[in-house]
Amino acid sequence: MDNQVVAIRVLELWLLLPALGVPFGFYQYKKGCPDFIVNLLVWVLLIPFVFIVSYLGLLAFTLLLVLAAILGCLELAALASRESQRRVHISVGLSCSLSLLAVAYTTVPKLPWPFLGFALLVPLGAMLLPRYSEKGIPVWTMALSLGAGLAFWLGIQSAHNGNGSNYVLWGFSVVAVNDILAAVVGKLVRSPKPFPYLSPNKSVAGYLGGMACAVAAGFLLSFALPSASPLQIFTAAILITCAGSCGDLFASWIKRRNGVKDFGSCLLTMGGVLDRLDSLLAAGPVFYLYIQCVGLS
Repeated sequence: MDNQVVAIRVLELWLLLPALGVPFGFYQYKKGCPDFIVNLLVWVLLIPFVFIVSYLGLLAFTLLLVLAAILGCLELAALASRESQRRVHISVGLSCSLSLLAVAYTTVPKLPWPFLGFALLVPLGAMLLPRYSEKGIPVWTMALSLGAGLAFWLGIQSAHNGNGSNYVLWGFSVVAVNDILAAVVGKLVRSPKPFPYLSPNKSVAGYLGGMACAVAAGFLLSFALPSASPLQIFTAAILITCAGSCGDLFASWIKRRNGVKDFGSCLLTMGGVLDRLDSLLAAGPVFYLYIQCVGLS
């Protein structure tokens, strides 16, 4: 399918999301929870922007990810308590994250496998090490995870015979739908909260509802992945929503250790750049690995 046709159909479907979400949003607003309406409006602006940049090509998409990495590193540095620490954190963070993006840009579409270790094993190891149990992990650890996670989206963008942007659109959309509608379902349906310390607002119903909505979105957007079977669409949606939820929990762990609610405020009520990237950073490596393993093209 022609890339322009795909882009038009994707944007048409994204216009349906506000229409479907507005009744839930007003219901929440009456219950004293106005966040959903605001988040929905921001995503309606943000996702089409990512789509457009993705279709402009690898260089434009790389520059967008570089900007995201820079802003993310600034937010990480702001967690430091002293000004001298912040300067060091900015230098270390930019060196770690931008170097990984540079390596990815010069090696795509086949990324070096060490990226997978950076994206998955580094944050996992940081959570398990006793020396980091009392406060946030070192900035280089988050910066490596930030750079590696974004690098996988570069790999997705550059692959598949020039159709990689379709995969970016599909992956971003599925993760975004999961993030948005998990909050909606979690507010509407009372259920146990499995992580009361890390993420007290997330519930079992929210996770399952968000995942179900994300899978539905994956099938609605399946025209962007014409070579994928229904089983592959279903599996990919499940995998990246689970990975995205893990990324969200990891980011919540970092914020709790540093005593902050959001990483920043540059996106107004949506928080900072890292607050919007947390799910995508974890979903990118899993999505890239899946499409490489199953041979989608």
